[in-house]
Amino acid sequence: MNHFKLIKIDATPSTSSLLREMHAQKLLSGPTIVWAKHQTQGRGQRDRAWISPPGENITLSVYSPLEGFRAQDAARLNMAASMLLIDWLAALDLPDLCVKWPNDILSGGKKIAGILIENFISGDSLRATVMGLGINVNQTAFESLPQAQSLQLITGQVYDLEPLVAQLIERLVGFFDAAVFEDPQLHARYESRLFRKGERSAFIYDGQQFEGELQGVSADGGCLIVREGQLVKYDTVLLKWLY
Repeated sequence: MNHFKLIKIDATPSTSSLLREMHAQKLLSGPTIVWAKHQTQGRGQRDRAWISPPGENITLSVYSPLEGFRAQDAARLNMAASMLLIDWLAALDLPDLCVKWPNDILSGGKKIAGILIENFISGDSLRATVMGLGINVNQTAFESLPQAQSLQLITGQVYDLEPLVAQLIERLVGFFDAAVFEDPQLHARYESRLFRKGERSAFIYDGQQFEGELQGVSADGGCLIVREGQLVKYDTVLLKWLY
């Protein structure tokens, strides 16, 4: 795919929700990006709020129809999106970039970006996807969020969002072609960027806290943790990472 329709708006509750509504109403004829200066009800993983002051950060969502994708490719879609953001941020000279499973991007151990992917599945096929991206750019105060930071806090530079979004869109061109996800190195690249891989960490699963060592990620996106000498796979719904 070689282009996206870009919709720029001042404010919306959620760019991803807007695209889902447009999809439901059959208003989308092809790949589409909604970029909002202000998201009033942005969402992250597990419906957590993504708080972003107006005009300071990048809050956008991408809709794309998919052809030739299987439902089991959903995890690879998430891995590829994570690597796309890491490669883009690395080009901006951001240090120490890694993925906190499943889809938080960290720099220097603090969250700088997040991804939320919502897929439309028919049978065993992925038919379309909405990928929400949030990148902390010029925000310098994160109330009650000590593990967050921004490009400006790291580099000391104030950024013009327009060229940053243009660069990001350039990287999205062609991203949803199936060949991207057939890269045999994708899984290994993703695992090589995993936060605290091989280190002991604290987790909560189904309300119970435990300690374990992150070993990697399964082909279907599960988190592989050694717990009490056994390798256990956990999904994103019930597992919370304490760090």
